[in-house]
Order: sequence, then structure tokens, then C-alpha cells
Amino acid sequence: MSENVSDSDHSLQNFAAQSDEKFEPEYDEEDLENVDSVDSSTLPFDKAERARDLRKKNKRLRESCENLRKKNKEKYEQAKNLRKRIDELKESRDKWKSNCKCLEEETKNLKDRLQETVKNVSEKDEALQSLKKDLEDLQKKTKH
Repeated sequence: MSENVSDSDHSLQNFAAQSDEKFEPEYDEEDLENVDSVDSSTLPFDKAERARDLRKKNKRLRESCENLRKKNKEKYEQAKNLRKRIDELKESRDKWKSNCKCLEEETKNLKDRLQETVKNVSEKDEALQSLKKDLEDLQKKTKH
């Protein structure tokens, strides 16, 4: 109920602020005389209750704000850790790439060396076969 009264007061004040004239509420003298006779128990709220409600709201708002700060800090830390992990992964990937290139070059060199060795062995084998053949021919000639 108090919210409805305050809303109407705010709307009147807003209307007055928008108009060129100053807003001055009109009171009858009878209304002013009756103000002193108003019983505080008839009011929709008393000051102590309102202050207590404000303290409760204030406490809830502070807790909510602290929770938001904690969540933001956790998200920040999580993002920071993820960025750190990404950097580590990039570094590791680059290291593996360079290792892979080195191993590819080494493999290529070993293949070339193997081909040269196979070529040398086959040449030596051919030479050995030719020497064996010549030796057999000589042995046949010497036997005859």
C-alpha cells in the first residue's frame, strides 16, 4: 500500500517537474489540523519496521553483490587459466612441429645414406660375382 502512495507521489512530482510551474500540493486548513490527530498505529508501516526492511534489503544486496564479485573473480581466474593453458599448448605444438621437422630431415638423410649404401653394396656384390666368375674360369682353365 505504501508503494502505491509513493508511486503516486513520484508521478505527481514528475508531472510537476515537467511542467513550467512549481509543484505545490494544496492543503486545506482542516487537513493541516487533522495531521496532529493522526494515530501512528493507523499508518501502514512504522519507521522501525521500514528501517528493518531496508537493512534486510541492504544485507541481501550486499550478499548478492559479493556473490557476483566472487563469480566474476572465478570466471576471470578460469579465463586466465584457460589462456595460460592455450599458451602452453601452442608452445608444446610448436616444439613438436620443430621436432617433427628435425626428425623428417634426419629420416630423409638416413634414406639417402641407405640408398648410397645399397648402391655400394650392390656394386661390390657385382664386383665380387665377377671376381668369382673369373676365378672359376681360371680354375677350369688350369684344370684342363
